[in-house]
Amino acid sequence: MNSTFTTLTRAGASANYDFFVAKYNSNGERMWSNATGAGYDEIPYGIALTDDDKVVTVGSFIGTSVDFNPGVASNLLYSNSNSTSTGFIQVLEAGNGNFSWARSLGSSSNDTVLDVASANNNIYVTGYFAGPQADFNTTGSGGGDILNRTGSIDSFVAKYTSSSTFVWVKQIRGTTGSDNRGSSIAVKGNPERVYTTGTFTSLVYLNPTSSASISSFGAKDSYIASYDDAGTYLWGGSLKSMDNDDAWGISVDDNYNVYMSGYTASGNFAINPFSNSTVPNNSTTGNDVYVIKLEQPNACIVTIPDANFKNYLVNNTAINTNGDTEIQCGEAQAFTGTIDCSSSSISDMTGIEAFTSLTSLLCHNNAIGTLNVSTLTALTNLECFQNSLTAIDLSNNTALTLLNIRYNQLTSLNVSNNANLTYIGCHYNQITSLDLSNNTQLTELYCNDNNLSTLNVNNTNNANFIGFNATNNSSLTCIQIDAAFTPPSNGTWVKDVTASYSDDCAALGSDDFEITSLISVYPNPVQNRVTIQSKKELERIELYTLSGQKIPMNIIDNNMDMSLLSNGLYVLKATTIDGDAIVKKIIKQ
Repeated sequence: MNSTFTTLTRAGASANYDFFVAKYNSNGERMWSNATGAGYDEIPYGIALTDDDKVVTVGSFIGTSVDFNPGVASNLLYSNSNSTSTGFIQVLEAGNGNFSWARSLGSSSNDTVLDVASANNNIYVTGYFAGPQADFNTTGSGGGDILNRTGSIDSFVAKYTSSSTFVWVKQIRGTTGSDNRGSSIAVKGNPERVYTTGTFTSLVYLNPTSSASISSFGAKDSYIASYDDAGTYLWGGSLKSMDNDDAWGISVDDNYNVYMSGYTASGNFAINPFSNSTVPNNSTTGNDVYVIKLEQPNACIVTIPDANFKNYLVNNTAINTNGDTEIQCGEAQAFTGTIDCSSSSISDMTGIEAFTSLTSLLCHNNAIGTLNVSTLTALTNLECFQNSLTAIDLSNNTALTLLNIRYNQLTSLNVSNNANLTYIGCHYNQITSLDLSNNTQLTELYCNDNNLSTLNVNNTNNANFIGFNATNNSSLTCIQIDAAFTPPSNGTWVKDVTASYSDDCAALGSDDFEITSLISVYPNPVQNRVTIQSKKELERIELYTLSGQKIPMNIIDNNMDMSLLSNGLYVLKATTIDGDAIVKKIIKQ
């Protein structure tokens, strides 16, 4: 099979067929090859690769005991006799050609699997069966795996996983005496859409759950049909003439346009499956080949209600690759670059969720009130500042490294799932609490001009920060930082004078309205003496620095002289005779 004269030995007689599968590198050099066969005919018709690097071959075989494992071990499949064919699926490991699994499928008469396609580690096959009943899950039972023939020959579409699990099978059936044969299949998208074609006589039922049928026009016509990943019928039609027509190839592009090829023997061929428009046959004695492109009905179109956002996307040729006036789901899913729709007077970003491979989104300087980025799992850069966002869910955006959402109306921000963030700009919002302890890669934080009362930046990476600003948060008195870290005084770390750094803010306590309302402290800020007034009798009064160090104080009649203390923030802890511990912050000026 290459220049080294690697040979494969046929197992059957000289008049019979075995089949081979071989892999070559980009230089045409053989990497591996093997053969499958027994004493009768084993014929392949289609081959495909799965996303998990497996080679799938389909076809038909004859023989009551055929080994489909080309290796040392055996995996025997059985047809019904030595004179009738049975369909097969064989799966090999693409890396080395080793056997993975195989299964037979079909009926007691002649059956064939004519084509295979794969997407998202799912395998789809099509073909036909001639026996009265066909089994598509010979290694199990149940789950709708048995089909009963209605015509002389019926078509099928079946789905399996790449690990051999049967998922479903759908019948493209006919009527008494009809001959329906599936010939080609293609899949696209995630979840998948399935497209299949074949031929029929008399009539065909493309929808397995409907009584609606399509009648043939000539001796043999072609059909095309589409199904979703659950096997639900989506649309279909026929290509017909007064003579014999055939369909042998189908493919789908990223915009879900369908391409189909075959031949016709008629002088007038209705090539559009959705109308009766015809094309002339240029030959008077033989067959003509046809190739058609279909913009499928009910194509997946992204809903984009905001006219300005849609205008931006439609006029972006890197996104709208077919140049029409819509964005197809395939176009959105295929785009991996940056959407920069900043300063575009956009108020509604509905439709952005279809761009599941998007890596960067810039939508600042608009009037956006809500933003759904939950499906944008590849997103690394999100800049949506100067909008009207009141909330944002980033739990699925684990690849994010940069987040800039300043100048919005956020009251909370949860970035606990965003461990790859290096930059957070959430300043000029209304955020009350921020916990960045999971963001171990963070080196820049700008959370100034919020309503913060708690801030935890203890992420074990404080020493590598190049920017930190927590100013203009009047309720923030303690900022939790890494243990043994002292923020530099060179301007890279800035805060309010009323806030202090600590490696254990929790130890200093937090205010609770119902309890702290029992006492009042005045004046506050204080220059000399402070008075503590309590609604309950106090057992003791204590004063601490923000770092938790107790300061010995002389307290007489609930009055405390602080005139000799340095300016700054202190923590007063008052304990009632009932055991209630009340914490108050006091500013010394």
